[in-house]
Amino acid sequence: MKKLAALAIMSLLGSGTLAADTFSLSLYHGATDNLFQTRNAAADRLSSFTLSWDKSLSPFTLFANADASLLRENSDLNALVAGGGIDFLHPFNEKTALYLSLEGEGAAYRREFSDFNRTGLELTAAAKSYLRPTSILKAETKLEYRSYGWAIFDFWSASARLSLDKYLPSRTTLRAELGRALQHYNKASGGALLVGAADLPPLVPRDAFAPPGRRPPR
Repeated sequence: MKKLAALAIMSLLGSGTLAADTFSLSLYHGATDNLFQTRNAAADRLSSFTLSWDKSLSPFTLFANADASLLRENSDLNALVAGGGIDFLHPFNEKTALYLSLEGEGAAYRREFSDFNRTGLELTAAAKSYLRPTSILKAETKLEYRSYGWAIFDFWSASARLSLDKYLPSRTTLRAELGRALQHYNKASGGALLVGAADLPPLVPRDAFAPPGRRPPR
């Protein structure tokens, strides 16, 4: 774990010298008297270190990030998550834009929880268009594959979502949304799981349509 954390931090620090448009480091330290939110309260202290890097090569953006979480009492749950990828943004005109993203990510835990170590790859395609100054149509499709230390957790998934937003003068937003997802566990019960739109993550979770190099931190 320590070797992986050091490698990720050194890699990102090195990347920061490549004329990055955005390079950030954040530190967090906190305490809780009920870490697992159960009736058997367990107190602990948590420290988190996050590095992120962005480089704009318009219309592409390269990005990388790493996050290390350290607990004082429950150190078996210490984890390192690191990833990176490439974004593509193409505005067709002032009203319509296309966004593509390919991202890889890996997570490593200590030996006791090594079954949850994972690697994954995610491909996202999204588009949005202003039908009128007060209404936006958004569409997104996503493909993801994850491989875990314990193969029973391995899965691939595909999802699609369509939404229409209407902004009213009263600062109220009306939204109509339709979505569907398929998630298949490679070695679990041999079946696929269908979930509804309410179970999916938010449509384009970060502002994919912000100008390259100005996207909010992931």
